[in-house]
Amino acid sequence: MSPILELPKKSTSTFITEFNRLAETAQDYRQKMIHHLTLVGVFFLLIFSYKNLSNGLWGLGLVLLACSVTGTLNLLYYRLRKRDTYTLFVLNCILIILCLTLLITGGIESTGILWIYPIMAICLLVNRFAVGLVLASMLLLLSALILYLPNLHPLIASYTNVESSRFLFTLTAMSCISSLGVYHKEKALDCIVSLHEQDMQRLAFFDSLTGLANRSSFNHWLQKMIDRFDHEKKILALLYVDLDNFKQVNDVHGHHVGDELLVEFGNRLFNCVRPTDRTSMIINDEGIARLAGDEFAVTIAGASCAEEIVVVAERILGICKDGFTLDGLDLQVTVSIGIAISQDEPVSAEVLLKQADTAMYQSKRNGKNSYQFYTEDIARSISERQAIEVGLQQALAEDRFTLMYQPIYASSNLAITSVEVLLRCQAEALRGIGPDTFIPIAESSGLIKKLDLWVIEHALGSFGKLQQETGYTGKISINISTVELHNPTFPDQVGQLLSKYNVDPSRVVLEVTETSLMESDQQSSATLHSLKALGVTLSLDDFGTGYTAFNQLIHYPVDCLKIDKSFVQGLFSESDHLHKMVDIIRKLAKIYNLNVIAEGVETEEQMNYLQQIGCDSLQGYYLSKPLVYDNLLSVIKENTTE
Repeated sequence: MSPILELPKKSTSTFITEFNRLAETAQDYRQKMIHHLTLVGVFFLLIFSYKNLSNGLWGLGLVLLACSVTGTLNLLYYRLRKRDTYTLFVLNCILIILCLTLLITGGIESTGILWIYPIMAICLLVNRFAVGLVLASMLLLLSALILYLPNLHPLIASYTNVESSRFLFTLTAMSCISSLGVYHKEKALDCIVSLHEQDMQRLAFFDSLTGLANRSSFNHWLQKMIDRFDHEKKILALLYVDLDNFKQVNDVHGHHVGDELLVEFGNRLFNCVRPTDRTSMIINDEGIARLAGDEFAVTIAGASCAEEIVVVAERILGICKDGFTLDGLDLQVTVSIGIAISQDEPVSAEVLLKQADTAMYQSKRNGKNSYQFYTEDIARSISERQAIEVGLQQALAEDRFTLMYQPIYASSNLAITSVEVLLRCQAEALRGIGPDTFIPIAESSGLIKKLDLWVIEHALGSFGKLQQETGYTGKISINISTVELHNPTFPDQVGQLLSKYNVDPSRVVLEVTETSLMESDQQSSATLHSLKALGVTLSLDDFGTGYTAFNQLIHYPVDCLKIDKSFVQGLFSESDHLHKMVDIIRKLAKIYNLNVIAEGVETEEQMNYLQQIGCDSLQGYYLSKPLVYDNLLSVIKENTTE
């Protein structure tokens, strides 16, 4: 499961930090070396200047003393101003002057020439290779002129030709050896810097996890392709690929498994669109990218018709056709694909990506595990959804939600045994838009968690008030989103609200839809059991629409089933199978000790039949429409007196 392109497991910011640290370390090393050598040199220069002055060698002694003082001032200047270039220039001048002075004067007993070697080495060490080589060459040339043309540069000391030749040869050899050392040290440093630059470049253009192109480089490449194919009047198709249920994989198995899934899916995606037939031969490897999270992109360049694009889309769908096996784990992930085409009108890369993304979300709404071509109708639908999402955010911020209440009646005597709270939105932007429309949008946008807590808190608050004002002894029923089954903090939040409003948990019913259990997992089951442990009643809403097997119900702490209204409303239609289905649900529920509520009762005939077969409770417009709070008070008082 190695990535397509092996990349270092570090972020771009980490590499930039390390690169800067490397450059700073190299610079610090040179600065410290210059400082230490200067300090040592100043110390020895003071000693030798004193010794030469004591022996009457005033010229050499004064030069050594001047160099010592200049070196000290140069070091102090650097500490104050931090100017490397100026400090190094002064140091080089001191070193050259020392070498020439020692060569001309010879020093005490003509031993000064021996000190030229370490001074030359220092000159090479503190400079970059090229600068050191120039200085060494210049010093060798000046030394040769001084030694072999004494008339031009009078010597105080005297050297034989053999001594002069030996000195120049030794100095040349030492300069070459030192220069080679400096050269290879710089090459090693340059190599390290180059490797870091390559890593940073790869991180800038490729995804560090999968090795595929990243969003930034893909956008740049896609724009170039759009411009090119617009000029050539050819088709360019973009496939926006998204992994379905990826969040569930992270929640259940951990993020390390999620990362492994992304890497392996990236490999399979890369391989399944490699050149194996005419269609895939026109796909460029640069056009396969990981855009973000579980989102990928594939570009098809030059397809002659939509069928060729479909071939590739179906091959990608086939990656997860039978699930996705990863290290022995069977992961229930599928793929949704949105397809946008640049052909008739030129578009930007950003627009084409947005169109493909829009089509991908439509594919998800169509049931996932499919592909969808972008159309203007889809764009309008997405625009409407975005407007509703903005309206929901504004309504939450301005507290523009209200609750309606629909009673639930005992089948035996039509006494009100429970009240279901229903959410409504009064925001101007959402006028005429009901919960059947805005709740799914809230779920997909993540706003549903805030809405759920808002509903629960206000429902519990009004429930306590209802009990005080009417003496109501029944229950209150609250719908919760499927999303909450994957929210490990939700049971604690519910518990805190129950305590805050001092509500008896046994009087609270939480309703979840049957379809929420179709893709159940350990987290869903754990959440349901945690809610049950609070003491609340759990009800399965819209039962019959999800085709849940009754033997599955024993795995969940469910207390009640609400028969979906579609069965109730079809009781007296031409097809008699709905009669049978309702009766079967009731009988099996009794076997499993589950209460049965029939919702959607709209006629007396339906009510009589449901009473006859023994449904426990009834709910619907025939009995009562959803009510505002004040009307609910009146209905409960009337029902109680009856």
